[in-house]
Amino acid sequence: MRFSNIVSGRVILEIVGIQFVTAVLMFGVSDAGLSRSITLPFRIIVLLVTIFTFLFVKKKGRLTKEYLLFLLFFVSFTIRIILDIFFGNVVVADPFQLLLFLLVIELPSLVILFFTSKYIQYGSLSSALYYILAFSTVFVAFDKGLSLFRLVELDSRISGSVALSTISLGHMSVSLIIFSFLYIHKSSGFKLLVGILTALLGILVMLASGSKGPIFSLVVVAVFALVSSLKTFRSRLMVILLAFSLFILLIKPLLELINAVAPYLGNRLSNSYYNKDLGGREIYYARAKEEFFSSPVIGPGFQIKVNGKFDYAHNIFWDIALGTGLLGSIIFLIICLMLFRRAFGMIGTEKTWVSLLFIQFFSFHIWSGAFYIDPLFILLTGLVSLHE
Repeated sequence: MRFSNIVSGRVILEIVGIQFVTAVLMFGVSDAGLSRSITLPFRIIVLLVTIFTFLFVKKKGRLTKEYLLFLLFFVSFTIRIILDIFFGNVVVADPFQLLLFLLVIELPSLVILFFTSKYIQYGSLSSALYYILAFSTVFVAFDKGLSLFRLVELDSRISGSVALSTISLGHMSVSLIIFSFLYIHKSSGFKLLVGILTALLGILVMLASGSKGPIFSLVVVAVFALVSSLKTFRSRLMVILLAFSLFILLIKPLLELINAVAPYLGNRLSNSYYNKDLGGREIYYARAKEEFFSSPVIGPGFQIKVNGKFDYAHNIFWDIALGTGLLGSIIFLIICLMLFRRAFGMIGTEKTWVSLLFIQFFSFHIWSGAFYIDPLFILLTGLVSLHE
């Protein structure tokens, strides 16, 4: 077996492996404790493959300033988390799991990328990821008995499994939509029809998940893809202004359409638009702001206390500000600008999918989730930072 196939297989495991495992192999599992007996061995397998690739790597990639800066920043943030947990006042529910993600899953993955990125077969990876995502989403749709008629009748959000939450399912569907459009772009005849059907399936499952974040991410990805395909700053600015204008003009008709097709999600989106309801996140943002200004130089701690327990701030910029202070926030913004520039440069190449997935999950962490326990986001960030 070629070493490049092993490296590409490791990337597949990290990007869609957990979705496949949780959507397909955990069919019928309702016990969250039992789910760990499946997901934990999967994480161990990924770690073993990572160690194997590291032991047999023959040449390393070129060190970019983006990769070095992000690696140092992530290491610094990890150290801050450890200090907050063991010597600070932050109390997390499961410190072992958090440290497992940081020290055993994410940091090794980020480091090994530097040594193996040259071996990754991005073109063939795109097809493999598309087929695995399509199969996983088809399985979820079949398992839940989803159809357009059922979607209209849903009065709650659906999840993929006990370990594949509504938000995770929604983002898996968005990833499928992205890969479907890339597949459509290079296909004709029967393959074109397949691409259209999988894109429609992705939209169906995304709506059924009932989550607002995936829709936000899909819109951001669409605008980014369109803007990055243009050549001049003037045309890009015009497209952004046009997109913003269309949003203002069409938001109400679009909400009515979603209400007609997916009433549960439509009600949530309408409530957010008309009543400025952020699903409780406004409490987190207000608390994060209050905590940050109590210690703006170094940050008060990587998590905030809300309703009697510590939690992440549901926004990547607040997470950074809380954990690293004002200086760390400025450094992170600089890193972001450098990464976005790299992501722009990937559009139109065989790495287009990496760029779009990076934008998807970056926008996801603007709205929800903690970036520091998202191995997929860390991997995608590493891939973008190493692009030449």
